[in-house]
Amino acid sequence: MKLPHRLLIVVSLALVPLSALQIYSAFRLENQQTLATFDEAQRLLQLIEDEQAGTIAGIRRLLTTIRQVPVVVDQDWPQCQGMMSRLKKEYPPNLEIYVANNDGIIKCSTNPSAMGIDVSMQQHVKEALAGVEFFIGGQITPGTKHGTALPFAVPYRNAESGGISGAVIALLDIRWLDDYLAAKPLPPSSALTLADRDGVIVAQVPRTADTSGKTLPEEFMALLNRSSRGIEHVTYNGAERLIAYSPVTAR
Repeated sequence: MKLPHRLLIVVSLALVPLSALQIYSAFRLENQQTLATFDEAQRLLQLIEDEQAGTIAGIRRLLTTIRQVPVVVDQDWPQCQGMMSRLKKEYPPNLEIYVANNDGIIKCSTNPSAMGIDVSMQQHVKEALAGVEFFIGGQITPGTKHGTALPFAVPYRNAESGGISGAVIALLDIRWLDDYLAAKPLPPSSALTLADRDGVIVAQVPRTADTSGKTLPEEFMALLNRSSRGIEHVTYNGAERLIAYSPVTAR
């Protein structure tokens, strides 16, 4: 994949079991159905990946644009907050934007209640302040909002010295991801799961239980460290499943 995806995508489709007692013609039909299931899993995985790539690219463009705005570069915090208040009306409610100084203190935000909060210990902030140009963190529970969110961060720099002056941060509400994925046309007997780099479930469709914040089943954890995406059979809950996956290390 061209973008630094930090989410694992697992598409699980139930396989129709093959019977040893079937006559050849029936076996051949079953085999064709299995191949069709492979094709459907591959198609669905590519569709979700493409849309995920678009979402990530959009957030990256947003953050890299904000970090170039003079009121951010010059750390003119009253003017920065005025800009954030105006931008809040343009952004969807599931997205919050923060600008933090080099100490990791939020100085302006689309959420005024975040002003003054120290986020220096958050991994995405540490990475941005260390010079990582675009970092996507694992899900967090921010003190400024209800529920969990996915964080994104980029550094911004001093116009004269080029040194890092702070970080521009975006938080994407995970509840939006559930609704977003639920709107996707999944085939019958299929499920879609998104997990972060630690295997912690971010979103799942259909959601049969409160799985957000829980880790992937052990049978799926080995997929996290694969070097590329693929499709394979996995036995889960006593049933054979066809799993299409895209690990965090895939490019």
